[in-house]
Order: sequence, then C-alpha cells, then structure tokens
Amino acid sequence: MRELLSLEVISAETEKRAELLLAKVKNTMTDRCIVNKKFIRLLEEWRQKFLPSVIDNWEELSTQVKEKMASVNDLYCGKHLVLNFQEYATAALQAWETVESAGRKLGRESHIPWNKKSESAAMLAVRTVCEAFGPDAHPQAGCPQEFKAFTKQNYLRAYRGNRFNVPFENSAATYYHYVNNHFKDVCNTLPARKQSNTLIKSVMWDLEDNIILGGIRAMGILCVHLSTPLMHMIESRGHVMDTDRYYTRLHDFVYEQMEDPTDLLNDSAVLFPEYPPKENEVHKGLYSEVNEEVDFYAKQSIIIILHNIFVCIKRQLEDHLPGGKHHNVDNRVHEETETCPRDNIAAERMFAGLDYLKRSRPNLTVLAMQGILLWSQNKSMEYLDKCSEEEKSKLIKAATKNKRIVLKSYQDKVKEMKKERQEIMDRQQQAKEEKKRKLVAATVRATEMVNKLCDGPCTSSADVESMMSMKAPSDQREALLAQIDYYKSVNKGLVKGALFFKSKAGKPLSSSDLSNNLKEIIRVVNLAPISQSESGRSVIFSDSDTLQEERKSLREKLLSKVKGRKRKEPFPETAILHKRIKHKFLPEGGKRLVTYHGRVLRKSTQQDIEELMESSDQEYLDKGYTFYTLMYDSDEDLYTYPLEKEWEDNCLEIM
Repeated sequence: MRELLSLEVISAETEKRAELLLAKVKNTMTDRCIVNKKFIRLLEEWRQKFLPSVIDNWEELSTQVKEKMASVNDLYCGKHLVLNFQEYATAALQAWETVESAGRKLGRESHIPWNKKSESAAMLAVRTVCEAFGPDAHPQAGCPQEFKAFTKQNYLRAYRGNRFNVPFENSAATYYHYVNNHFKDVCNTLPARKQSNTLIKSVMWDLEDNIILGGIRAMGILCVHLSTPLMHMIESRGHVMDTDRYYTRLHDFVYEQMEDPTDLLNDSAVLFPEYPPKENEVHKGLYSEVNEEVDFYAKQSIIIILHNIFVCIKRQLEDHLPGGKHHNVDNRVHEETETCPRDNIAAERMFAGLDYLKRSRPNLTVLAMQGILLWSQNKSMEYLDKCSEEEKSKLIKAATKNKRIVLKSYQDKVKEMKKERQEIMDRQQQAKEEKKRKLVAATVRATEMVNKLCDGPCTSSADVESMMSMKAPSDQREALLAQIDYYKSVNKGLVKGALFFKSKAGKPLSSSDLSNNLKEIIRVVNLAPISQSESGRSVIFSDSDTLQEERKSLREKLLSKVKGRKRKEPFPETAILHKRIKHKFLPEGGKRLVTYHGRVLRKSTQQDIEELMESSDQEYLDKGYTFYTLMYDSDEDLYTYPLEKEWEDNCLEIM
C-alpha cells in the first residue's frame, strides 16, 4: 500500500494515507486456510496499533467500543464450502471403495497395470469420461466431436475454468449418458484403431463395475439435492449474514440423511424450498430404471459421503451454526457487512484471467499481466470515456511520467525475488545432499551389521526360521533388529512404516512379534503379481455382517473427527431458568430432526431425576452434568434432561 501511494504523494504523507485507507478494511472473506487465520489476527493487531492516530477522540471511547472498531469481520466464502464438499466426498468415496471391494481391484485395474494413488475409482472414471468425451477431451485419444454429433446435448463440463461443483455435475452427467447408452453407442461408430486405445477402453472397463457406478450415481444424486441448491443459494442476491439459517438447515439436512438416505434415493428430499432441485434430463436419468446392485452401492456410498460432509460442515461452518459468532448477528455487524457478497468469486476470476494469460501469452512479463488484468477488471476504458478531454490528458501525462518509476520498482523486485529463490534452492540442495549422505551411511551400517550377525539378509520366511533356530534365545532379538534395520535402509516405500517399529506403547516388541514383522516385510518385498482370478472385477453383490460392521466402523471413524468440538459459547447455567427454549431431537426410529418448544422450570431435584430421567441419560448423571426439569408446549408431562450436554451439541437454543 505504501509503495502504491508513494507514486503520487510525497513521502511525508504516505504513512498517513496508507493508514487511512487500511482503516476502512473492516471485512475479509477467505477460504478458511490456516494462513488466513494468522493474517486476520495480524490485521486486527495492526488496526489496534494505528486506529488511535486516525480516529478522533479515540481515548474517550470505551474499551468495548474500541475492541469492536479494531475487530475484523472474517467471513467465509460460500463457494469454497462446495469446493471442500468435493474434497471430503472424494476422500470418503475412496475409503468406502476400499471397504466395499474387500481389496479386489476395480474397473480398469483388473485389466491393465494402474495405480490411482489417492483418487477414488469413481472419480477417476468420471475424469476419464471427460477426458474422452468432454469439452476439454484429449486431442488425439478422445472423441468429443463425435460424441457431440451423436448426442442431443453433451452435459459434461470442462474441468479447466470450472472449479466449483464440477465433480458433482460431471458425475450426474456421466451417469445420465451411461444409462442412455451414449458412450457404448458412440464407441461402436468409431474406427477400430480408436476403439482400441487405452483411454476409451478404460472408460468401458470402469463403467462395467457396479461399485464404481454406485459411487458415480451417489455423487450425481448429491449434485441434484445438495451441492447445486447450495450453489444457487450462494449465487442469489441477499445479505451475506442471512446465510446462517440456510447453513443451519444444511447441517440438519445432512444429519438426517446420513443415517437414512431413503428420501435422496426416491427423489423426495428438498434441501432449501426456495431453491428446489432442477427438473431436467440429467435429473430424470439418475432415477430411471436402476440395477438393484447399483442402487445398493449408491445408498451405501451416500451414507459414507454424507458422514464425511457432516465433518466438513462442523469444521467449516462453526461460526454460522447456532452458538457461532456469525449466527443471528446484531444490527451493527449486519450494517458493517452490507456490501459483502456471499462468495469471493471476483478474486477467483482474477486468477482465472491470470491462468488464461499465462497459457495464451506465455512471454508476457508479470508487470504486463498485472496491467492487463487491472485494466479489464477496473473498467478503465469506460472510466476514461466519461472523463473530459482535459482530465483524460492529465491522467495520461501522469501515467507516462510514472512509467519509469513503476518499471524500475518492478525490475528491482524481480532481482530481489530471484536472489531469494536462488538462496532457497541452494539450501534445499544442501539439505538434499546431507539427507542422501545420511541414508547411504545408514545403509552401509545396516549392511555391515546384518553381515556380521546373520551372514547376510534373509530373503524368505524359511531363512528367518533357519536364522532363529541357529541363534540362542538371547541373541535372537539382536539378529532380528539387524535384519529389520537392513530392510528399512533399502525400503523404497513398498513396506508400511509400522512394520519397522521396534516397540509398541513404550514396550519393546518380543522376538516373536519382530519375527512376524520381518516375515511380512520380506513377503511384501518379494510379492508376486496377483493372478487374474484374485484381482478380477468386483461383481459379487454382498451385504455380509462383516461388511456392515466395516461400514459402521468407517462412519464412526469419520464422525470421530468432530468429536469433542464443543460449542464455544458458555452454557447459561442459571440464566436459562424459566426461559423458553427450542430443543432438537432425532426421535427413535425417525429420519428427521424435530424441534420442540418448551420452558425450563427448574434444576431437577433428586425426586425429579428418580421419576423422570431416561435410563440412557444415566451416563451423563455419572459424569456430573446438571439436569433440568422442563415442559414442552405439546405435552403436559414433565421431562428432565442434561441441558448443558444438549447445549454443547448445538441441539438447544434460548428463544
């Protein structure tokens, strides 16, 4: 800011002008990255430091007013919530596929060597479909023009330039085109050479797998009923602080559906009545005749995906849910944020413009790209057209005069950045060489030790047994550790790190455990290729007790990420007495949260607890929670509940 101001004002005024401008920065909107939290804290500290010099009568203001003026309204970009939904959904899909396939290979993996790394098979299939038939298809291996000519409309979207919601939308489009046999029919019209390329064959192999199809359909259903209505709400005109009620409804909707997604599967779920699902061909395709096995897998994957999305909601929307600082804000904050949008898509468009310039004009300097972007985004031409000739001439002369100063400043900055980058690269190279030297030294030591104690490394389980039989019990542990250290020094990532551990929970592993670990290490290193019968495509329709337990374990594991994230607002222990409340329940056997209105009568007496307490609440009584007696509007009976626990779980609100 000071550098910009110094171009047209004398240096004595620069500091003051910078402070005046930045004093007006009251609101920010971020994607909740960890570095943004640090930035907000630094900005608030900086404002507290200079506000006394720019605000008249600062010392006369109360401490509370000063804190409010120095604080910054840190808002959350709604579209980045959808972006995070994509990440959490794909991670959940991958975990679910691992459980559901029971280790068998999916889709193309059973036909060709393929390592999808951290990507789910369903999302890999969708991305491959887009690469073969979408708008940004592969120029040689793909066939976008043939697909466009064959179908009435290609609903696939390009990944480049469409960052938000595109995995959900392309999943829905992929399933629509699949059920209408568009991919298969187009492939039948292609020449044999193109039909046989690996890209097209990978699409066909992936779409033969019902687990993959179930995951794709699940993402498509969530597109129709979750992500797209949320996008419509964010893109609609309205105050940014009015989104708290929508986010609360989103929280409740996901909580209801993640236990029983029947409403999603029969097309009766509605997230926001103001933004109902759009009825079109893609929507209908998701609910046309569905294979029983695909429908089963879609249901299971939706449950797992929603469990992980619920974790995302708890983490990302904490400030917007009941008890958060942006939930039901006062008029002052409402007025301060009047001009704030619900997303920061304007900044995203700047990055999109930069990406386009870097691809279309790779030889442009950074300064030139900055000039083009600022000229287009600020609508400079429109502004100049409205100026008088005299004013326009004055601005052009000022720009011409400052040209050399700006260019010199840019060149100095480029030199400084280049120097810093070179210093970083030198440090990284030194660290890399030092690490390599240590690894070589460790390998040499491990090799010498294993040769000294064992006459060389074991290469099979039989070798391990032979070594153990030749060693005295007191020497077995030392020999096993030497073998494990050797394999650790030459490990290239094939073996899991836990197998190299020498202790567990602070206790040394026994010789028997070390021997088993060594045998497993050798088995992994010497692992033979899996036969086709073992790695065949997953076509077995199974809902065994073991699978059900593994799914339940996965759901609990996902939810454990938010366990202990309690409401920040303290429980009003005495202030809640005689107050009217809203109390949310998920009735036994029910699918939807139900809100009851009532009044808190008193802290429960011993007699109240003995007569009214439900047996399931005994654990909270044992933990020392205070119970309260209350009466609901729709019932004349009295009830007693640990309201502090309900408050922490965001199920209780004072009216």
